[in-house]
Amino acid sequence: PGAVNIPLRTLADNLDQIPTDQPVFVYCASGHRASMATAALNMLGYDNVKSFPPGWRGWSAAEEEVSTDTVEPGMFDVAEVNPEMLAAVAEFLNNIPEGFLALNAEKLAGAMDAGAFVVDVRTPEEFEQGHIAGAINVPMRALGDDLDEIPTDQPVVVYCASGHRAGMSLAALQSMGYDNTRSFPAGYGAWESAGEAVDT
Repeated sequence: PGAVNIPLRTLADNLDQIPTDQPVFVYCASGHRASMATAALNMLGYDNVKSFPPGWRGWSAAEEEVSTDTVEPGMFDVAEVNPEMLAAVAEFLNNIPEGFLALNAEKLAGAMDAGAFVVDVRTPEEFEQGHIAGAINVPMRALGDDLDEIPTDQPVVVYCASGHRAGMSLAALQSMGYDNTRSFPAGYGAWESAGEAVDT
């Protein structure tokens, strides 16, 4: 109840519907699009934005109050945004393909067989406890400093534990021109549970 609808692909075109002077929470169905939206807004200077990773599914499963009422968005002053960053973020958001650049376990395994480069964006401690076989570790907070570890000439797939950090990393990389990147939102736990190859 009270939520306004701004589809992910239109987010950069509707910044005047997002306040800068109060907390803003973003959600989607599963958390994947919300994490990308949060990262995109953070890159544009909206440091008041957080995501709700459980998404609509988690909210409704918890039997929280829901509504079918349409809420008209308010109009707010737009944050001062770097024009080049806005153009990069808008290019990414406006052109996200169907599927939102997400792979399931089967498609990830196929991509790896075809030579995809896999990046684990969890912490080094998490990585050492177990990771997808063949993955390298570039923690999300170090991503901007370690771009030289991310190839541009082959498919790249990012993942984390639950999909949240992977979605944020995907948005950042895509906005920086790494259009060869995809994410594995199901995360390491789902990969391990599926009996796929892991390493320590």
